[in-house]
Amino acid sequence: MRRTLITGATSGIGYAIAKILLERGERVGLAGRNLDAVENLQAQFPHQALTQYLDVTDLDNVEAGLKELIDKLGGMDVIVLSAGVSYAGPDLSWELERNTINVNIAGFAACANAAFRYFRERRRGQIVGLSSVAGVRGLHPFPVYSASKAFVSTYLEGMQGRAYKMGIDIRCTDVRPGYIDTPMVDGSKGVFWLAPVGPSARRIVSAIDRRSRVVYVPRRWRFAAALLKLLPLRAISSL
Repeated sequence: MRRTLITGATSGIGYAIAKILLERGERVGLAGRNLDAVENLQAQFPHQALTQYLDVTDLDNVEAGLKELIDKLGGMDVIVLSAGVSYAGPDLSWELERNTINVNIAGFAACANAAFRYFRERRRGQIVGLSSVAGVRGLHPFPVYSASKAFVSTYLEGMQGRAYKMGIDIRCTDVRPGYIDTPMVDGSKGVFWLAPVGPSARRIVSAIDRRSRVVYVPRRWRFAAALLKLLPLRAISSL
């Protein structure tokens, strides 16, 4: 039985992925700051769902928290790093930008680093990171969010290269969602191509099963991302 650990499992895409895996009969470790949010899942799947409080910004204790949950699971085959925040605003509040950096960059890297070292000892595993189509270019409504998601994609690519160099079977899957109907986009105006979370989570699970390298969710965002790469910055800034 596959054992999957999910950070940021208490809401949004992480929660939806967890529910799909549990319904398939897999063992899932749910890590996050609001464990009350997963009580229902744990009650439905008491022998499969295990929980662990984890604040990814508490960098000194991230690895210990992950290890505790891994021990509860009896090992780990896949880790899904879905903890993240989004900030968009013309005022460029440093407090909010700093929090985005702490969660999306430092917190992600701390978890991914610990996961890679765990899988390196076992010479096999899968690290799944939730990046974003927004990471393809620096977008003016949310420059820090774009930068943080570019970091996720680049870090995963570097770790994949390291696994190739070491000759070990670690797969790094870069998931690049567009706009998904989760609390992260609540209140956003004019959301383009907003996709429901259920089908989006199923596409991500399918990519995990296939051990894909890069996946866009929904699939149509692959073409939008290709266009974003080609457009001059002035044109993107007028969107």
